[in-house]
Amino acid sequence: MKVLQKPLLISGDHTFLNNKIMEKEFVTYEQAVALKELGFDEECFKTSFDFDITYNLNVGLPLKQQVFRWFREKYDLFGLVHRLEHMEEYYYMWVIEGICYSSDWETYEKAENACIDKLIEIAK
Repeated sequence: MKVLQKPLLISGDHTFLNNKIMEKEFVTYEQAVALKELGFDEECFKTSFDFDITYNLNVGLPLKQQVFRWFREKYDLFGLVHRLEHMEEYYYMWVIEGICYSSDWETYEKAENACIDKLIEIAK
């Protein structure tokens, strides 16, 4: 995975990529390693070292949206996350190739990560 060297600026001296809030937009280190093993080699804005992840291997951390697109293009696998309401409570589920997976994920991001994990599992 190639890492882009030029940061995107929001305003002043703050960069879009150094914002802690943005960490949830990127895959986890473990997912990045598994994706690299599957052949993911797209440019990434961040590496595991940028988030102070203390692992031996420095890998590019792609955005989750990059990963979903990559699975669509490379493996023809489509993963979608949906929010459902039951008794005025919300939970999230995800669908891959028409199969629904639900474990009452409490946040969209947790369901999104679980969906990416399953896509990796299927592609292996």
